[in-house]
Amino acid sequence: MKKLIFLIMAICTFVSCNDDSEGFTVDLPAGAFQFTPAMGGAVLRYKLPDDPDVIAINVRYKDAYGNNILKTGSNSTDLLTITGFNEETSEVPAHVSFLKRNNEESQPIDVTFSTLDSAPICFINGAEVKSGWNGCTLEYNNPEGTTGMAHVFYLGTNPLDNQQDTILLESFPLNTGQDTRHYMPQQKSAYNTIIVRAEDYRGYIVKERVWENIQAFNVEKLEPSNFDLFYNNSLEIPEEKIGLQYLTDGDNKGTAWFQTKDAHHYYTFLSKENGVGENSEPIYIDLKKRRPVSEVRFYTYRHVGTYSFGGAKSLIDWGGNSTSASYQGPQYFKRYLMNKLPCSITIYGCRQDVSNSNWNNLEWEVLSSFEDDPDIDDDARWTYHAATCGGVKKAHCFGTLSQMESASPIYKSMSINIDLQKEGFRYLKIKFNGAYNMYPAMYERDDTTNKLTKHLTLHELEIYSDKD
Repeated sequence: MKKLIFLIMAICTFVSCNDDSEGFTVDLPAGAFQFTPAMGGAVLRYKLPDDPDVIAINVRYKDAYGNNILKTGSNSTDLLTITGFNEETSEVPAHVSFLKRNNEESQPIDVTFSTLDSAPICFINGAEVKSGWNGCTLEYNNPEGTTGMAHVFYLGTNPLDNQQDTILLESFPLNTGQDTRHYMPQQKSAYNTIIVRAEDYRGYIVKERVWENIQAFNVEKLEPSNFDLFYNNSLEIPEEKIGLQYLTDGDNKGTAWFQTKDAHHYYTFLSKENGVGENSEPIYIDLKKRRPVSEVRFYTYRHVGTYSFGGAKSLIDWGGNSTSASYQGPQYFKRYLMNKLPCSITIYGCRQDVSNSNWNNLEWEVLSSFEDDPDIDDDARWTYHAATCGGVKKAHCFGTLSQMESASPIYKSMSINIDLQKEGFRYLKIKFNGAYNMYPAMYERDDTTNKLTKHLTLHELEIYSDKD
């Protein structure tokens, strides 16, 4: 019994001594602590006391949400990363202590450190929401080491209760670098409210920003009745169905040919000489009022014909061997459209809302440009699979109207930066700077060349504009 009493007294004495202990003290070496602010925290460079029994360092602090955080560094390194903060802050209190092999901890040392904005904060502070075609764009440029998540919403109507609600557009991880993301809300509106939330790597939403009244510029094809074309160099041959009117007749593939199925009816546009090049005549377009313009499309003819072992047999006389012995034809196209389709185009815009047909007196600015090597491989051209161009195999020949209607159009799209729009444009000027050469080059002969005459052909022209 006496032994038991002495044992209890000994244990109580030991516990009492430990309760009164404040930990061992250390002699700090010069430059023991050096905090450097970092994204979302700081980096501590430290030196352990010159004591072989001291093997670790502890740093205790509260993060941005008031959580108690313990960071531990060992004697195998001299760096410790402090995390858990959002926006830049200074004089954050912390306690530093050292740990011996027997887990005995030293007396705490009071320190302070400063932090920089975290990666999600850098993202959301630098993000910019702008007007976009049929919606909006989100632009950002994240610094090195960015992590976290972004959530993009628009303010719309909840279909379940018809109440105003935030509707998710996208969630995506945050990474280093610059990017532009495009969004088209399903619920169309002339103006949108966009909400962006940034989430850190622990799942906390660290910040939210709201952009109101972002113009959507809802785009649709502009009907030809809403604009006028002016071109002084069009080859007009009504009996052959060649003329400027076919550039906006709504046929962007070649379906109109099936109206008559005549080998000498083309239902398309062809310029006179000098349709392309430095001294060529531009096409001018009067939009009848100022309009934001998102895109101009240039279409080419798809192949109307059948396929046999001898190759593609055309049902249109492009100027090769005539399908009628009594009809020689003027050979407007000289067998090929390939070398009359544009490889270089510049689109200009004019904001002056005046009735003026003196085009040279208007103030023009470049809106969009396209430049391709005129000798580029045929399969790299936007015209590939088009009539008389490369790649026309059985799958690209359409001998019936239903086949042609099911085919996809072939076109070159030239978009116009939305940042250029402002109040929009009254006039457009389209300059065709060059046409492709024949491919392969051995087909470039006196009876096929377009290098001297410089004809231009297109099958359809479409303009896409902000919806009225």
